[in-house]
Amino acid sequence: MNEYKKRIQQARNQFIKLNFDQEKELFKVYNDAGNRLIDKILQMTDSRTKNHEIERYKIIAQYKTELYNNLNTTIEKNIKKSSDIQKGVQLSFVDIISPDKVTNEALTRTINKVSNDAVKQLIAGNYYKDGKTLSQRLWNITGDNGNKIDDIIKDNIAKGANVKELAKELDKYVNPKNRITAKSFKAGMDSNKISYQAQRLARTSITHAQTETLIQNAKKNPFCKGLKWNLSASHFARMHGKSDICDDYNGRVFKPEDLPLQHPNCLCYMTEVIEDFDKCIETMRDWKKGNKNPDIDEWINAGEDKTSLKVTTPNVMQTKIDKDNLEQKVSNESDKNIEQSTSNSSIIKENKLSQVVNKFKDLNVTEYDNRKKLGRDILDILDLNDIPVSVKKIQAHGYCAVSNGNNSNITEYVLNSADVRSDNYKIKTAFHEAYHAKAKGMESDYFYVKKEWLQIEETFAESSCHYMVKQLGIDEEISPSYSEKLVEMLPRLKQLDKFKDCVSIADFGKIAWEDRLNGVAPKWAPLYDECMKVKHDWKKYSIQYFDYISDNLDELVDVMLNNMPQYREYKKNMIIDCKYAMDSLRNGHNVNDQNEAMVVKNIIAIAMNRLGVK
Repeated sequence: MNEYKKRIQQARNQFIKLNFDQEKELFKVYNDAGNRLIDKILQMTDSRTKNHEIERYKIIAQYKTELYNNLNTTIEKNIKKSSDIQKGVQLSFVDIISPDKVTNEALTRTINKVSNDAVKQLIAGNYYKDGKTLSQRLWNITGDNGNKIDDIIKDNIAKGANVKELAKELDKYVNPKNRITAKSFKAGMDSNKISYQAQRLARTSITHAQTETLIQNAKKNPFCKGLKWNLSASHFARMHGKSDICDDYNGRVFKPEDLPLQHPNCLCYMTEVIEDFDKCIETMRDWKKGNKNPDIDEWINAGEDKTSLKVTTPNVMQTKIDKDNLEQKVSNESDKNIEQSTSNSSIIKENKLSQVVNKFKDLNVTEYDNRKKLGRDILDILDLNDIPVSVKKIQAHGYCAVSNGNNSNITEYVLNSADVRSDNYKIKTAFHEAYHAKAKGMESDYFYVKKEWLQIEETFAESSCHYMVKQLGIDEEISPSYSEKLVEMLPRLKQLDKFKDCVSIADFGKIAWEDRLNGVAPKWAPLYDECMKVKHDWKKYSIQYFDYISDNLDELVDVMLNNMPQYREYKKNMIIDCKYAMDSLRNGHNVNDQNEAMVVKNIIAIAMNRLGVK
């Protein structure tokens, strides 16, 4: 057995161990969450008041949040581990055939990049036909878990169970140690242990991570003849003498792009069919001597990073702040950018904006039934004829792709074909991305101060699209995206002379559009630093809106859900989350619950827009 085959066997053993270790981790996640749920149930009173119902919803919401966070952390970590295991096999092949250190390092970069991209695709939701992200799948699973628990609680309360009896019944269902099904459960519940869906998702995810890493690397490898399907050692024992589609695939060699998707819970594995090693080594040596081989050239160069940034309009539930380590910051340039933004004549600036608005009005944007054409027409009015426009299934509502460099080199404008929101929200997103796109060719400090840059750029992009849809006669109240940035940055901006007269989100957007159309470059470090000098604590600031929010909470949550209609079934839980978040903030506490923080910031942003940024 050569070193490469040894590495394949080693990888298989590592994967089996990873799968076993993951089962133990998931067991602990559910066991710990279940124990905390039972403890909180036992602390409840036996009264049947409205507060009792709210307390129950709160307990279930906390249980769901704990499960979601811990499951997401565990499964994401293991997806990366599984990919790394397979990546090790590819790297061992490169070690054998590389003619020198430089070639080895170049191919290592290719394998690292291809493998990392495969993981991102799996987590981001571009891997499956339904386009759901890992986060969305887990949110659905934990939401389903919470609904079943709620049904059990209500069913047992209706039968007169006290909290001790209720806790005992729940324990039979939520405790992964317990294999006995309670006879008092509603029909249908006893056939599906609460942890099963997550276990299946986790097993399937690490299997697909390993396979997709192999597939994408095999596509690049000029020496790969195909991928062979192998049954797992436990296949026959798990099938109990039956057969499935995997038996038909066993031993067959597929082209990488034609390999069938492994079914849920599948533990089959793939191996590359490689040309004779001596021939591979000889071909690489000949290439090194100067013999032309475009396939090897492409393989070598695939590791070069050509596009490193996507500025996106996010799905709110999956929004994450960029936490890259910032190794370098732009030097303080005095306030050059701020001075530039105020030096032009306001009349000239307003004229440019009014001209563009009038051209947009001529488009009659609400009558479009082709979003790609809408995006194309918007960019053409902005003199951005060379930016490609596409509408395709992506995680975000939209994005502008930007390549590395000191200038904003916008390479693509994309809208989500699977966007389930109303047409007015889709129009809003089209203008949000148009604001980003209009920075094409301008100097930018994004690659030096990413987090700070996004705070300003996304605040302006979101404000700008609110201004534009209002100018185009769209009267629907639009719930803002990027609420966490708006709540943090708009009150700070309002304390600067330039923005002091702004009241609504659209008011800030008007200034943002004026500056962008007049060539003010998105070098945001100086403006961000100015904002950070303003004393602002969003937690204390938000309290002034709470009375209004309390009086109108049901309506406000409905408006928020227009921007995330896929989560409408959780409206009742979101109302409770908002109430508890406001209680925490009133009492000077942080909002540590992820769902509570998300909901309350969205509701505050809507209230700020209605009552004015103060």
